[in-house]
Amino acid sequence: MKLIYGFSFAATVMCASLCAADASVSINTTTDSVNQQQSTVITLEKKNDTANNLTESQKEDLEDAAQEAAQVSREAAHQCRMVQKDECISERSMHKRGHALGYSAPSIIMLNMNGIKNLKDMESTLQNKVFPFEENRFFMLGFGGYHESPEGIRVGGMWSAGYRAFQSKKYTTNDTLGIHDSATILRIIPVYGGLTVDKAIYLGPTSISLGGLIGGGVYIVNKKSYDVSGGDIFTHVNVDTSTSDSSNSQESIDFAFAPFLALEAHTSVTIELAPLFQTALEGFVLATYSPEGYGPATGDFWSVSPGIRIRLIFGKAN
Repeated sequence: MKLIYGFSFAATVMCASLCAADASVSINTTTDSVNQQQSTVITLEKKNDTANNLTESQKEDLEDAAQEAAQVSREAAHQCRMVQKDECISERSMHKRGHALGYSAPSIIMLNMNGIKNLKDMESTLQNKVFPFEENRFFMLGFGGYHESPEGIRVGGMWSAGYRAFQSKKYTTNDTLGIHDSATILRIIPVYGGLTVDKAIYLGPTSISLGGLIGGGVYIVNKKSYDVSGGDIFTHVNVDTSTSDSSNSQESIDFAFAPFLALEAHTSVTIELAPLFQTALEGFVLATYSPEGYGPATGDFWSVSPGIRIRLIFGKAN
């Protein structure tokens, strides 16, 4: 029994020793963990303090850099404004000088034929001739140019010339060649030009202008008579009338001139189709006065003729 109790006591002591040892190890482990956490906290606090200190320093540096960048930006903006100002001044200076444009101007005019009729009535070789003067539409072709100011004032010049032939009805002539058919052709050539002044108002790519022309010109009348035997007016015309082959044909050519003063009023609508190309539709009225007419026999005469014109303009618009 005593032996058994001895063993039991020893076992109890050993268990107690083992439990004490385990408790000591657990306590030591817990203590080490706590110490490690405290060290970590201290380290983090130090790092936060350092980070805060660095951030403040960096903020000062960033503020200085921002101020320098703002100063550079202000200087760059000032230089940009100066450059833009110079460019604007240059543009305005160029704009103030204006620019030049050129154009071609085909037109149709209803030419007043009073002067031509007066010539026919006074000229003995035309008195018995019948011409279709009621067909008085003339095609004319003109060229011109102008300088346009920034205010839309256009100052320039234009010349225009036209042509139309009037053939008389066939008539019978009795002369040394006998009785034969004849005809006379009157070729009318109006030519005029002068100084043009216009005022334009711009509405986007479209402009409306009103202006006029002052100048002068001349009416040229060419008379050409054909005397043709055999009844065919144009079959046997021979220009060289000095040859013996002209025994059955005669030809004569004459001219008459009527200088005149010209005034034209016109208005147009212009549309810009490309940066350097525009087209305009223009209506005009041409008034002419010939103080001498076609000579002393005809006397002076006035004429007023309306027309329509298309301008093909080359150059930059305002």
